[in-house]
Amino acid sequence: RGVPTFGTKVSSYPPCPRPDLVKDLRAHTDAGGIILLFQDDRVGGLQLLKDGEWVDVPPTRHSIVVNLGDQLEVITNGRYKSVLHLVVAQTDGNRMSISSFYNPASDAVIF
Repeated sequence: RGVPTFGTKVSSYPPCPRPDLVKDLRAHTDAGGIILLFQDDRVGGLQLLKDGEWVDVPPTRHSIVVNLGDQLEVITNGRYKSVLHLVVAQTDGNRMSISSFYNPASDAVIF
């Protein structure tokens, strides 16, 4: 029987002199319910898709970005949408972020 997991991910994105060559920072949604993101307050790079356009999420001091994941979209029958997002490589500054998330057990039934 699976067990739920609580995780934390620390990410560092060093400056990139040629962001146009970066291929690994793909757009994605998160599988979990609610994801809390503590992002760098100086270096941007997080974007989300809104109304078909990529929008910057500006770094804001002492703030937490709350990201809704796939499971929350499922249990609300689509009332709340999972957010398609990505990180864009930056030429200046080292972007740091810490994300905290909870995922139900792999065998949990979500309805």
